[in-house]
Amino acid sequence: MKKALILLFLPCFFLAEITSMVFNEKNELLVTSESEIKVFDEALNNIKNIRGSFNRPLQVAPAGAGFLALDTGNNCVKIFGSDGILTGQFKSYGNMNNEFNRPSGIAVASNGNIYVADTGNDRIKIFTGEGSYLGSFGKRGSGDGELLNPYHLALDKNDDLYVLDAGNQCIKKFSKDGKYILKTGAGLESLSDFTLDVAGNIYAADYKSRGIKIFDREGKFLRNFQAPEYFKEPVCVAAGKNNRLAVYDRGRGILEVFENNTPGLQKKLNNVNSWNWLGELFDLVINKNGELFATFSYKDYVMRFDNSGRATGDFGGSGEAPGLFGSPRGLALNSKEELLAVDLFNDRVQSIKFSDGEENSRVLCADLKRPMYVCTDKEDNIYVSDTVNAAVKKYTKDGKLIAEYKMDAYFNPGDICVDKEMNLYAVNTLNWQIIIYDQKNDKREYLDLGLKYPHSITVDGAKNIYVYEYFDGEIRKYQKTKLLEKHKIERIRGKRTLGALALYAGKLYFFDGSRLKTFDITP
Repeated sequence: MKKALILLFLPCFFLAEITSMVFNEKNELLVTSESEIKVFDEALNNIKNIRGSFNRPLQVAPAGAGFLALDTGNNCVKIFGSDGILTGQFKSYGNMNNEFNRPSGIAVASNGNIYVADTGNDRIKIFTGEGSYLGSFGKRGSGDGELLNPYHLALDKNDDLYVLDAGNQCIKKFSKDGKYILKTGAGLESLSDFTLDVAGNIYAADYKSRGIKIFDREGKFLRNFQAPEYFKEPVCVAAGKNNRLAVYDRGRGILEVFENNTPGLQKKLNNVNSWNWLGELFDLVINKNGELFATFSYKDYVMRFDNSGRATGDFGGSGEAPGLFGSPRGLALNSKEELLAVDLFNDRVQSIKFSDGEENSRVLCADLKRPMYVCTDKEDNIYVSDTVNAAVKKYTKDGKLIAEYKMDAYFNPGDICVDKEMNLYAVNTLNWQIIIYDQKNDKREYLDLGLKYPHSITVDGAKNIYVYEYFDGEIRKYQKTKLLEKHKIERIRGKRTLGALALYAGKLYFFDGSRLKTFDITP
C-alpha cells in the first residue's frame, strides 16, 4: 500500500483565495487563485507561477501538454502551452452564441472541443479547440435539463459532461451533445466544487456540512470522505492519479493532499486568506445608532460592527430553524429598526427584532427561490430579488405577496433599492444595466452606464444613484446617466475587493469587512 503523502510548507504563498484545483496527466497539481495559477509537480514542488492579466480566473482545464484558463472577470478563455506561455485566447461579452457573461467553468473533451459554463447566460457553450462556436445547450430554470448559474465542469472518460448547477445545488450529467442524463445532490447543503476520480466517482465539496461527499457515476451516495468533523470549510477539491485527492479547506487556510484516503500532515500555506479572513462582503446596513450589520460569502451568520468598523459580534448559525441561516445575503432595515435578512439556501427572508440584547427571528416571504437582495420602502413594504423566477417580488411588511415585477424578458436581478417616490431600482446582472421602475405608472427606464460589475447600489433623496463598481474599484455617483463624481477604492495587495454601500446620517458609507470609508453627500 502506498504511504500517505505528507504535505509540508510549500515554498510559495497565495495573495488571494484559492478558487479551483485540477490534476493534469502528469499528476501535477494546478491551483488557481484570484491573482495567479501555480503549478506543483508530483512531489509538490512549486515549479511554475503564471500571473498574467487575470481578473478572477475560476477554473483551469488540462489540454494536451498545456491548459486552458477561464478568466471570468474578462469573459475570456486563455490558452497556455506546457511552458505556461499564453498562446491564444477568445473572448466577448454579451448573450449571443459566441459571447460570455461571467463564465465560471471549463473542460476539454478528448477530441479537443471546449465546453464553457456561461454562468450569466445559464448555458453550456461548445467551441472548437481554436475557439470557433459549435453550439450550446441548457436554459434558465430548475428542471432536469435546465440550469441556474452553472459553475465548474468536468468530463469523464466517455466525454459525458458534469455540471455544478450552483443555483439548484446539484450536479447534472449530460451527454457530449447536451442530452440530459441524470443529476445527483441528495443531502448536499452548500455545494461549492466537485471532481471526478478515474473510476468516475463524484467527490462533492459541501462546505456547510464540513464534508467531501462521494457519489458513484450514477449519482448514488456512497460515503463521506473523512469524518465530517475533520474539515472546517472545504470549498475546493481535485482528484488525480494514484488515488490522490487535493482539498482546500478555507476555514483552516489549508491545502491538503491525500493518498488512498489517508490524510497528509496538514500545514498552512503562507498568507492564504490573511488579508480578508471574513470572506467577501455581500451586503451592508447601518441602524440609527450607527451600528453596522454585514453578511459575507460562505458565512452562515450576520456580523455586527461598531461605527469604526470594528467587529463586535455575530448571530445566526447553520440550519433551517428561525434565527439560523443557509447563507445569509441581502440586508435591510424597516422603520422599526427590525433587520431583514435574505436566507439564500432556505429560500426565505427572516425578520430579526433586537430586544434586551437578544435576537428574535421570524420567517417572512417563504415562497422565494434563491433570493439574493432585499430592500424596503417608506411604507415598510418589502422587495426581494428572486433569481430563479427572474423577478423582484413585493410584499407587505408582514410578508404577504403584493406584486411580482419581471422587468425585462432578459433579466436576472442583482442589488435593489427604492427611492422616496417608490421608484424601484434594480441591477440586471445579465447586462449590468440599472432598471428604474415607476410603480405608479408602470413604466421602466433602462440606464446603460457602461458598468462592468456593479455589486452594490443605493439612492439618496435627490435621486442620485450611487454604485460600487467592483471591476474598476470605484464608487460612482450618477444623476440618471450623467456621472457626477467617482471615488477610487484602493486594492488590497493588488487585488479587487467586494464591498457594499449604505447611506446614513447624510453620508455615504463603504465597507468591505476590513475598511470603513465615508463620503459626504453633496447636492
